[in-house]
Order: sequence, then structure tokens, then C-alpha cells
Amino acid sequence: MNIILCLTHNKPFFDMNKTISLVLLLMASIFVMSCSKDDDNDNKVEPEGITVELADDSYTEDGYFDGSLYYRIISESAKTAAVAKADVKAKNVTIPAIIVLKGKQYTVTEIDEYAFAVGPKASNGLPTGNVESVTFPNTIKKSAYRAFLQCDKLKKTVANDLESWCRIEFDNAGNPLINGSSFFLKDGQKITKLEIPQSISKIRDYAFSGAAGITEVVLHDNVKEIGSNAFALMDNLKKVQFGAGLKTIGDYAFFACDNLGDIVIPDNVTSIEEDAFSDCKSITSFKMGEGVKKIEERTFFGCRSLKNIEIGKNVTEIEMEAFRSCDNLETIEIPDKVATVGSGVFTGCKKLKTITLPDAMRNFGHEVFAGCTALKTVNSHIKNPSKVSFFSYGEHFPNISTITLNVPVGTKDAYEALSPWNEFKTIVEKEGL
Repeated sequence: MNIILCLTHNKPFFDMNKTISLVLLLMASIFVMSCSKDDDNDNKVEPEGITVELADDSYTEDGYFDGSLYYRIISESAKTAAVAKADVKAKNVTIPAIIVLKGKQYTVTEIDEYAFAVGPKASNGLPTGNVESVTFPNTIKKSAYRAFLQCDKLKKTVANDLESWCRIEFDNAGNPLINGSSFFLKDGQKITKLEIPQSISKIRDYAFSGAAGITEVVLHDNVKEIGSNAFALMDNLKKVQFGAGLKTIGDYAFFACDNLGDIVIPDNVTSIEEDAFSDCKSITSFKMGEGVKKIEERTFFGCRSLKNIEIGKNVTEIEMEAFRSCDNLETIEIPDKVATVGSGVFTGCKKLKTITLPDAMRNFGHEVFAGCTALKTVNSHIKNPSKVSFFSYGEHFPNISTITLNVPVGTKDAYEALSPWNEFKTIVEKEGL
């Protein structure tokens, strides 16, 4: 209100309509800003966690040392600090919310690259870590690249609360959970059913990657996006409940979740990015909503138990290797709007017996069906096969002389006049195609 008064104060001659419009615009802007305020904003929180007071002479070449952790000052003006490095002997570490140095308080907001990878190098030449448990305050905003690289002894990770955890910006191997650590809250509760707080609209990259013991994830309707690798490598994850507000499932979001069960994607999801469900070896059934328009590269690569797949009816393109090595896939019906199938989409689907092609099909990539040795029937709705192009080299259909090609009535001659269609020994005109 004070802002509005300042706009009109000491201006006796003004256009009332313009002033009202300006006031309404300002009020609308304030409303929009308040509505858009979510977990991506740098909201200030009351620090929760321990306070560590450092001795005046605690400085070393690795930073200010408290006997367990080394710290560096990020900003004198903002009074922020980072965990620079863990001591090689540190086992059970509690990261403080505040450090006190020479009478000044600094909020600990970051964890530096390789901070806990302070042990001997492994056979791959990369450093390891010795920490066995780590407790986070609610003040950490960023955990940098490889901060917890190869900390294979780390079996317990404690968060102050789920909301502050979901606000942390994790880089690759910057999350302690990646080492197969179990996830706890400060009250001692072990998380097995993960229910995302209502205040969170995006699951950030790597947020829960590698977490052990979590069997179920519940996403409320306010979650709009699942970030890259957000739930990857969660061996115990069996069930995911997607909310009505979800739009995007990021790349590698559920990569190698070996025990993840059947999946139903709601219609509100418009994007499932590459490798989102690759190497999920236990998924047997997948139903895709109507919002998805493209199946990205390797989305279902290595889903070896996948037997039933319902592709969304608005999909127009299936990119390379999307279903590669789906060993148990037997039947595929490509939806009516699909025009392009990329290279190697069904490579290695060794039990695939029947595939149905829509009339919209225009482009086949390289070796789309390589290794599909069980393929017996191709149902083609394509009325004008001359409009379809195949990659210039490579196997189009394996054992093509043993496959029956069913085509629309009145099109057999057109198919028999064109390669590779004319390589099918059995071409049958069929009603309903």
C-alpha cells in the first residue's frame, strides 16, 4: 500500500483512469509474484541445526577446521560458508547450520566438489570416501559435483526435513544417497514411503538418486516437473503415484530402478525425456497418457520384463532405441499419428511377434527391427507405401520371407512393386486395414 501511495503523492493534477490502471497493474504484478513463489526461489529460512564455534587459529591450507570438517567463507557480506572438505578420519558427520568465527556467524549453505571424497583412490583412479553417516541442516542450498563420490561406506543420510532437502541443488554424485544410503529425518524416522511436501513444485536433479529403502513415491498435484536422475538407481522403489499437475519427467528420472512395477502416466504429462525408464527391469506394463507427443531416445531401453505397452494416441515420433532390448515385448500397435520411427527402436526385441503400422508412417530409421527374429505378422494401415522411406542401408525386417504382411484392400499391387515391401513372400489384403 505504501508503494501505491508513493506513485500518486504530490501530484494534484493527474489522470484518474491512468492512475487506477497503474494501481491495478501493480497489484496484479504483486499477486503474480506471490503466486509464482515456490521452491525455486531463494526463500530465507530460520536455520535449524547445530552451531559450531571455530577457534581463532583454526585456519589450515584446507580451510577452517573443527576437527571433523574444513570450511571456507563464501561471502563476508552475506555471511555464508561452505563445507570445503571432510577430514579423512571423519565417520559420523553432522554438518552445522552455523559456524562462528572470530565472533561472526556464517550460515553453511554449500558443500564443495569432492568434499567427502577424501579417501584412497579406487581401481578407477577416482577418490573414495570414509564417512559412514551424514546429517544435513536445513540451510544447505547446493551440494557440488562429486561431493560424495564413491562414499561406499555411507549407509545413513539424515535430513532436517523433506522440504529443505527438496530445495537443495545437487550435482552428479553430490547427493550422499547415491551410495545406496538409507534416508532418515531428524526425528529418527526412516523414509520408506516418500511423500513430497505440498510446497514443492519441482523434484530437482539427483534429489533422491540411489536412496535405499524407499519403496513408494507419492507426488501431489502441485509437482510439475521431475528432474534429471531424480529417482534413478533406487533399487527398492516399487510404486510411483503421479499427480495431476505433472508436466515433465526428466531424462534418467527412474533409470535402473530394478524393482519398479507397472506404470500409468496421466494425460497431463506432456514430456517424458530420454532414458527416463531405461533399465527398469521389472516393469511389465506401461500405459502412456494422451499428453505425450514424442517418445524420446532409449526411454524404455532394457526394460526386459515389459510385455504390454500402450503408447499415447497423440505420439507422432518414436526416437532411436526407444524400446531396444525389451526382451518380453510381443505385440506393438503404433498409434495413428506416428510418422517417424528412429533407428534401432525395436532392436533386440527377440519375442516381438506382431506389429501394427499406422497410415501416417513416413520414415523408418536404420535397423528398426534388428534381432526381432520372432516377428511373424506386420499389419500395415499404410494406403500409399510409396510415401514411406527407409534408411538407405541395413536390415529392414529380419527373416522377411517368413513374415506375413497384411495390407489395406486394393493396395497389394502397390506393395509388390516397391522395395522392401516386395521382399515379403506373403502379402494379404485384409478388411479393416
